[in-house]
Amino acid sequence: VIDNATFPAWGPGATITFSSIKNGVPGLYRVAINNINDVETLITGEFQLDHSYSWSSDGRQFAYTEIRPDSGMDIWLRKDNSSPEPLLNSSVHECCAVFSPDGQLMAYIAGESGQPEVYLMSLSSPETKIKLTDKGGREPVWSHGGKELFYWQDRQLMVVEITTEPDIRFSAPRPLFQGIFVSSTSTWRSRYDISPEDDEF
Repeated sequence: VIDNATFPAWGPGATITFSSIKNGVPGLYRVAINNINDVETLITGEFQLDHSYSWSSDGRQFAYTEIRPDSGMDIWLRKDNSSPEPLLNSSVHECCAVFSPDGQLMAYIAGESGQPEVYLMSLSSPETKIKLTDKGGREPVWSHGGKELFYWQDRQLMVVEITTEPDIRFSAPRPLFQGIFVSSTSTWRSRYDISPEDDEF
């Protein structure tokens, strides 16, 4: 048991990343499930940290959301244990970055249009940003095969099919099912997951 740990998320290998406030300072930490006494500090600082963060599948990149008074919610990126750098820090909210399984793409949420929408970014060309939705979207989650991206739109779970060869292309969003489910209306952080076989939610 880790005291004062919130919002756990699986990290590379058999590790869990979590949020915690220690001595009044917000931070993100990582612990191996076979050695819970050895807690690694990932990020600490003076600014509030949103509860949305993810790892690339190779464990070399870590994306998280920081909340600053001048720019709101921003996405920061830490590579290979180097110092974090801002990836998306405009005057609108950006959050909830999730890496594609092959590490080529990143899905995230931005509020440029006045409501949360799902965007796609090429990690090899960060200036390449593609807006996937235009009717609202939150809580993006990749399929394990990396060919589909799921997200919530109102009470519908939607899916977009994505290919990267010869260039990035995506289908029109289509609904999978709908209902009244617990969802993230405040931070847009994902509140659902998909089985390794991509056949159950």
